[in-house]
Amino acid sequence: MRPASATTRAMRLTELETEVRLTELETEVLFGLTEGELTGDTADRLGKPEGVIGLSRWRIRQRLGAHTDAQAVALAYHKGILVPPAR
Repeated sequence: MRPASATTRAMRLTELETEVRLTELETEVLFGLTEGELTGDTADRLGKPEGVIGLSRWRIRQRLGAHTDAQAVALAYHKGILVPPAR
């Protein structure tokens, strides 16, 4: 595998710095992801069907450019959508 060119790396950084806006529901679902909540747990907490929560998780990943929920959480911290708790 060839290393990424400087242009490719710059494009990736630009993509990371793009502002992301999440809906109120997506923000609540994202907070659940940080706590390790399963889809069903989040659905119960928010009073929504599991399908709605699953779709929200997919939309969060799409908006952040993530492939996994864990990557979505990491990117949300990187972009300032989530702020680490004070120590």
